[in-house]
This record gives sequence, structure tokens and C-alpha cells, in this order.
Amino acid sequence: PPRSTLFPYTTLFRSRDIKILRHVMRARNMYFLLGNHETMMLHVTAPNGSVTPNLSEIHGRRAVNWLFQNGGAVTYHRYRLLKKRERKELLNWLNSCPVSTKVDVNGTTFFLTHTAFVKEVTDIPYKDMDSDIARYIVWYSPFREDIYKSIKDYAACRPWVFVIGHVPAYYLGKDRDSRISRSEERRVGKECRS
Repeated sequence: PPRSTLFPYTTLFRSRDIKILRHVMRARNMYFLLGNHETMMLHVTAPNGSVTPNLSEIHGRRAVNWLFQNGGAVTYHRYRLLKKRERKELLNWLNSCPVSTKVDVNGTTFFLTHTAFVKEVTDIPYKDMDSDIARYIVWYSPFREDIYKSIKDYAACRPWVFVIGHVPAYYLGKDRDSRISRSEERRVGKECRS
């Protein structure tokens, strides 16, 4: 990537700001990685960009999960305000984004992903990915017991440095007893793990 490349990744839809996402879409120096909120949106929205003003017309477990349990209702409202052409452009762009990438900087390999990874699956557009593998990458985490990805899998890839998010971590570094408070967590944001 160019020297001044920014890698904003994932959960922009959680912020519910379509304007920011459209800015990233147009920027030449930003490389966007999808996360679970974006993939949920892609599963729920109509591929042709059509919308409904009534959320009760959108059915299914995935729709309920995104719209009512993960902040998608506000996002969907703002998405509906776009012109149909703009919605289709946004959906096409999101489908062209990968869920993970590797970047070499000054001899160090960084692996950027929403949370989990599959070494052979980097820089592949979401639309071209196996849906089960994509779901695994954007949901499974070393920081959640219910959808667990072993931290040993990351360690086995040394000397790569992993930059992951999805679940706020409450400890920094090797000392799991060095927990951070909720207010510190908000400042820290995404953590780097190696």
C-alpha cells in the first residue's frame, strides 16, 4: 500500500454513520475491511438497493439480529435516505471489500482482520468468499468463550503481528491480570495482539 494508507476497518456501521463509510469508499488512501456489522447488513439488505420504510417487513433471524440486537435499525434508516443508485454503489463496494489483509511494513508483517483469520484467505472480496469462512473470520474471537478462536492459532503465526478488534479486550499484553476499565477500553479501541 502507499506510504500514507489508512486501514479503517470494521464496525463503521456500528457507528451508524453512512457518511463516514461513503467517505472511506471514495478515499484513495483507505483500505476497508468488513466486520460482522457490514456482513450482517449485506445479508439483510436487498442486493438491488431497494428498501422498505417498514422494518416489520424485513423477516428472518439475521434481520432481527442485525436490526434490533446490533444497532442496524438506525443504520438502515440512514441507508434508506440514500438514493437507490447510491445504495447500490455502497453495496457493490462493500461486497468488493475483504475481511482480512496482510501488510508488510519495514520488515514486519501485520495481519489485519476483524477477529479470526484463515491464512490462505486474505484480500479476497467478500462476494467471492465462502460464506462459512467469512462468517468464521468476522465472528470468532480469542476474547469470547461462546465463539472462541484459540489464541494459540495466532501465536503459531509468529512473527506476524495481528491487529484485531470485534471484542474489546480487558487486558493488555501478557498479564491477564492487568485489566483496563470500561472508560480506558473506549479510549484504547482496537488492540494490537501478537
